[in-house]
This record gives sequence, C-alpha cells and structure tokens, in this order.
Amino acid sequence: MSAERQAYLRGSYEHPEDNGRPNLAAVAGFAGSELRKTASTQSTGRLGGSTNTSHVGPEPYSPLFLTQNMQLPRDRITMNAWNRAFFETNPIVRNAINLHSTYPISKLAIHCDDKNVERFFLDMCERIDLETVVQQVASEYFKIGEVFVYASFDENSRMWDQIYIHNPDYVQVRASPTSPKNTTIMLMPDNELKKICSDPNPEYARIREQIDPKIIAHVIRGEAIPLDNFNISHLKMLSSPYDVRGTSIITSVWKDLMLYDKFRECKYIQADSMVNPITVVKLGTDGPEGLYPRQEEIDNWRTLMEQAQFDKDFKIITHNAVDIQRVGSSGHVMDTAADINQILENIYTGLMIPKSILTQEGASYATASVALDVMRQRYNSFRTMIANWLERKIFAPISEVQGFYDIVDKEKRLIVPKVEWNHMTLYDLDSYIAHVSTLVEKNRVSVRTLDRSLGLSRKNEISNIRQEMIEAAILAKEQENLGKMSLSQLKSLNPAEAIPEPTDGNATATLPGVPPPAAGGGGMGGIPMPDLSGGIPPMPAASVPEPPRGASSEPVPPPPMG
Repeated sequence: MSAERQAYLRGSYEHPEDNGRPNLAAVAGFAGSELRKTASTQSTGRLGGSTNTSHVGPEPYSPLFLTQNMQLPRDRITMNAWNRAFFETNPIVRNAINLHSTYPISKLAIHCDDKNVERFFLDMCERIDLETVVQQVASEYFKIGEVFVYASFDENSRMWDQIYIHNPDYVQVRASPTSPKNTTIMLMPDNELKKICSDPNPEYARIREQIDPKIIAHVIRGEAIPLDNFNISHLKMLSSPYDVRGTSIITSVWKDLMLYDKFRECKYIQADSMVNPITVVKLGTDGPEGLYPRQEEIDNWRTLMEQAQFDKDFKIITHNAVDIQRVGSSGHVMDTAADINQILENIYTGLMIPKSILTQEGASYATASVALDVMRQRYNSFRTMIANWLERKIFAPISEVQGFYDIVDKEKRLIVPKVEWNHMTLYDLDSYIAHVSTLVEKNRVSVRTLDRSLGLSRKNEISNIRQEMIEAAILAKEQENLGKMSLSQLKSLNPAEAIPEPTDGNATATLPGVPPPAAGGGGMGGIPMPDLSGGIPPMPAASVPEPPRGASSEPVPPPPMG
C-alpha cells in the first residue's frame, strides 16, 4: 500500500489541491485529531489476505464554506456586475424589477395649500423631469440595492437644475462608528474623468471648462471627490440596520440563478448532441459459422450509406446479415422539469413577486388575495420612503432657499408640498369600485375619493361635466329650433355647421340680452324702447284747438321772448 493511501486511511493525508483552502475544522473550532475520528478492523481470509476498514467522522457543516458559496462574489463591484447581468439576461428578474420600480410610482402628484408654492414646484418638477428620475431611482434601488442621487443647484433660479444618479461602483461611503447616520460620501474618479482633467486635447479642454475647479484639483491629486450632503442622497435597502451599503433583492436568488444556468448549459449540450440520432450498421453474424465481413465490404457499405443520406427514396436490397439501427437519446436523458420548476418557485419567492402576476398562471385573483395584499403593503412602504425622500431632500431645501414660510399659531413654519400617489389596484377592481360607490351613496366616502381610486382628477372631471352640460343644452335648443323651421329651411342646412336661430318674415336680429321689439311696428327706427313700467307715469296729452276754417295750416311761430 502506498504511503499516500496509508496517510489517507489514517486521516492525515492532505491533497496538493487543498492548499489555500480554508480549514473548516479550524473555523468550526475543532482540532484535527478530535475532528477525524477513525475506527479500524482487520481480518485474515482463507487465502492469507487481509482487509482493513476505516470509518471517518462526518465533516462539519458551515453555510459560509459551501461549495456554491465559495463561488459567490465578495467585492461590491463584482456583486453589482452580477446583479446587472442577471437583470439583463434573465426574463424573470427583469420583469420583477421593472414591476417593483414602475407600478408603485406610475403616477406622481404634488399638493400644497398655497397654490403659488404648488405652481412653483410643479414648474420645477417639469424642468428636472422628476417623474422619470423617480422611476430611475426605483429601478436602481431594486436592482443594485442602493442608489446615489445627486441634485445640481442653480444659483440664478435658486432651484434644482438637474438630478442624476451616480454609478455606485465609484462611490465610497464612510460612516462614523458612534453615529452611523453621519456618513461621508465620496466619488472616485473613473478613467474618463481622469483623462478629461489631464489630457491637453482641445476636445477635453472644452469639457474641462464646464467642471468645477475644485473637482479638477481633487482628480489631479488622485484624491476622491467629497460630495456635499446638501446635494447627495443615499437610498439603500438594508439587510441589517447597521449596514453602511445596501443589498439587492437579486442577491437572495444568486444560487438559484446559478443552478438554473447550469441546467440550461446541460440543455445546450443535449441540444447539440441530439440533433440527429446515431445510425448503427451491423454487418455479418456471430457464431462459428457466422459471416464476418472483410474490410472491403465494410468500406462499400460506408459508401452506400453516404449515398443514401440525401436520397429521399433510397432502397437497399441485401441479405439478412445486415442490421441498420437508429440510436437516439429517448429515455436516456434525465428529466429535470421538476428541478427547474422548484428553482423557478425559489426565484419568484426571492424576488418577492407572486407567480400569477408575471405568468398569469396558477392562482387567480380570488386565491392570491393574501399574497397581493402583502405585495401592496410592501409597495406602500416603498412609496412612503420615496415620498419622505422627495419632501425632505428635494422640496424642503428649495422651500427654505426661496423663503416659503407660513405663520401658524404665531409660529413660523416651512411650506413643503406633499406627494400624492394614485390608487394601486392589486385586486378585483370591479368589486372595489362597487364597494366605494355604495359608501359614496351613503355619504360615508366623498366622490373625490372615488375619482382618485379610478386614477381620475376631480378638477378635470368637473370641467368635463360642465362642458357636457353646455353641449347637451345646445343640442336641446337646436332640436327646438329645427321644429320651428320650414321644409325649405331644413333642406338648406349644413350638418357640419351649427343650426341658426329661426327667423320670421319681419323678424330682426337682436343683441344678446335685449328683448325683441313689440309687435305692430312703429317705434324709432326699429330700436326697442325701454320698458318704463313702474316708473314715472306718462304726462296727459294737451288739447290743441283745431284751426278755423280757411286758416293756413302752417305752424304758428312762437311768440317772441319778452
């Protein structure tokens, strides 16, 4: 027996490939002699041989040093690369992350009691495209586990000019041991920024003129760029409350995704080897009197089979010593359907999403109500976190700079707009709307709440209702006018134009709000006289004597004024 074999049976053999691997016994706190306990028995056989049996104790278990765990990344840049790769290549991961980052914040609105302040912030949100920024923040939050948001301040307009997200691979966070909330965030310059700050190329020089000289000085000295807490925000998904950096939800399904990829690699190999079955041609027979073909006959059959490969109606006529078989992989490949289904279930669970949401299979809305309610509560928590970040880091600093204050109970308070979200329908919408409508009829819920549940704006709906009332009144008047028109007038109408007011033969057009003239004609040039009823009574008409016969009918001039 070799020395290595004897050392192995004694439990003291070390394989050359084990160098550099962690000592599990030392990690677990066991000594080598105590860990590897052996029991040996020897016996002598009839032929003088001997047997030796060695029993080795079980290896201690540690979740930190499993084979698959030893393959997981440890540095943050590689971890982020893994998360991005799974997001870009796995359809389940991509759809789950997109759902988490878009559905809870699909519609964002702000509200403020002071309408001037509300109008100011609406203009700022449109300028920085806040809704798109929030969706990008949510996507990075669930994909990477943390997001560094930098808001650039404009001194002229005294508001945020733009908001963008830093690459977490180049961000360092330092936290105080005594006060973890007091962190210092620094940006490590990448190769492109270093080239911009040091390259004399005119193209880089033009870009360098737009960069803050303090940043250029830090880059030239090879230092990290400190970021002001007034501008930078760090949103992170914590695994533990004392963690300095965030952890993605994709991390919990890394091992399942690894196993899923291994199964897929096996399927690739099987697909390559199972394109066509193997053709086996047997020539001759066994036995003492069997036919044993010569090499010349084997070569002739090889040529014959090659000629038959692409002939659709090829026929072979020969003796019974030839056997042609097709050998395929049917029944020889391990069925991995159950294993893959279990892996997919683990992936759905780790990504915190019910299977019925993505695939429309399995549980219906009625049976998945509990899972959907849990998912809605998680989304509400995420909404609250985003709303608090917007109000404290985006709106409040600008309100303070602009001087938006209000006096409440003789106390000066900062005016900060509130964030409002649309209603999430993660359950049967018909039954929910029917229930809310019943509460509206009982005056227990306002109509405004019903409109928000449907994702509608109450102000817009009131304007639309008024417009429809005006159109209905116009239609009723037009129907009334059509009944007063003659046949010739009806035939002359254009359906694309408004129906005119009907006119009589002596009717005249009047101004809006002025009554038409009295019947019987007269008056002063058709101008309607105002109604003086109830005012000063009319003067009685004076009696004028008739002129004598033969007198002139010309008017008598008035007497001269004395």
